[in-house]
Amino acid sequence: GRPSRPLRSSPCRFHRPRPMRSRLAPARLLARSSRRLSTATAIAPLDFTDPRTAFSGTSTAELLRGAVVLTACTIRPFVMNAEMLLGLSTKVFGKTFTDTVVRKTFFAHFVAGESAEGIKPVMQALKAQGVGGILDYAAEADMGDNPLTAGNANQPARVYPYAGEDECDANMQHFLTGVKAVADTSPDGFAAIKVTALGDPKLLERISDSLSAIQGFFTSLDKDGNGGLSKEEFTAGWLEAFDGVTAEQAGKYFDKYDTNKSGEIDPIEWSLMIPIEEVPKMVSKCKKAGPVKSTALSPDELVAMKNMLSRCDNICAYAAELGVRLMIDAEHFHMQPAIDQAVLTMQLKYNKTYPAVYNTYQAYLRRTPGKLREDLERCKREDIHFGGKLVRGAYMVYERERAARLGFADPIQPNLEASHASYAECMTEMLVRSPVPEKTSPFFASHNEDSVRMAVGLLSSGESKVTSDKVGFGQLLGMSDHLTFTLGGAGLKAYKYVPYGPLDEVMPYLLRRAQENSDALGGAPLQRAMMLAEVKRRMFG
Repeated sequence: GRPSRPLRSSPCRFHRPRPMRSRLAPARLLARSSRRLSTATAIAPLDFTDPRTAFSGTSTAELLRGAVVLTACTIRPFVMNAEMLLGLSTKVFGKTFTDTVVRKTFFAHFVAGESAEGIKPVMQALKAQGVGGILDYAAEADMGDNPLTAGNANQPARVYPYAGEDECDANMQHFLTGVKAVADTSPDGFAAIKVTALGDPKLLERISDSLSAIQGFFTSLDKDGNGGLSKEEFTAGWLEAFDGVTAEQAGKYFDKYDTNKSGEIDPIEWSLMIPIEEVPKMVSKCKKAGPVKSTALSPDELVAMKNMLSRCDNICAYAAELGVRLMIDAEHFHMQPAIDQAVLTMQLKYNKTYPAVYNTYQAYLRRTPGKLREDLERCKREDIHFGGKLVRGAYMVYERERAARLGFADPIQPNLEASHASYAECMTEMLVRSPVPEKTSPFFASHNEDSVRMAVGLLSSGESKVTSDKVGFGQLLGMSDHLTFTLGGAGLKAYKYVPYGPLDEVMPYLLRRAQENSDALGGAPLQRAMMLAEVKRRMFG
């Protein structure tokens, strides 16, 4: 709902960390990130089962620790009750002992460190193996009053309820520090950003509701259901909806937003036609109440939205100054439209010369293939670079439970096979069917070997219109090393998603990864076997 008290207008002042000595301008960044693989270089067949390649930069002690941790991750009762077991250990043995055990095992395997300074050894080790980093200050926000997130075992992530504008400003400082750390330790890398840390999640849900209502208004005007508004449909609908508008005025409004002069306004033109901040003024002329009017933001909410976007812009501006690219994480479905809109706003400003800001696409959502096609076409029309990270998704149980509880249609693909098919379809959209391949930069975040092989196959066969220097691959730190380091060793652009932060904040985040991302953990037995095989080879030849 709407805030119960006025929101202070945050000036969003921020302190930029001292810039590194030599900054990489965007052009130099692209040249540097492309040098590892010429577009004319053929990709040799990749062997993801070679332990020597996968673990050449890993010590024997780290291999043994990793084998123990991954074995624990495959024990489902242990994983599903990990949060309860941690609490029990703390009660019986004390917090110091419990934290020490966790820090020496799971934390050391999956997390780079507790601070931007502390991660440097891990980032440098990755760089030495031809692997970049996606640095993530691992804090999450969610709906604090939602029973599904407050105590349900299927949603084990730490809840970070909105604590005010000052807290959001503090989170912005964390992200700015992360951007600086990427510039210092992994210039080819990325910084990961969570929009829910920069504003009230309830506000994001309200913005999403308003955006959905605006899209519903488009559908109501589209009388013939062909996916576009003719001038006649638009004018008739506008006159029916609003007071004080003439047919001539409505026609001029149509002409202004029919940007490609096709005689129709399509969903892409519509998405840029009604800025959400203009909705309250627009609905003041509505002849009758409807979804657009009921979801219009209040003055306080508009102030909060502007503050949130200002924080996003501050981070993007600083990243652009240092030549660091940003990945905006996907989050819960009911907040995602607002996040997508914030990302689009940043991309229109910062993706003019190179893909500075990447959005995240969740293949397990039914809407994703269509949205991806629309976003690629929008980039073509707006003449900006497309940056997109493709994931399968990590909130499946939560999303299904929420949809059932509230009576909504299930937004998730019906089964795992359908999610795999959606991932493959989205990959093909980006690599093969992109309308702007020269400005398309896909990033495939996957622990699924078949998906990685499919992408490499499209690149090596020449079927991909996007050249390999624009394509990235990523896996979580401590997971699927046989994929990451084999890709990096072959000269492809491989990355590790590197969470960092205080133990209490990072471990709940990783517990969610372990419990929700079963596809990722499906490769744990193979990685564990390869680790032990490499230990045996080193010890016994």
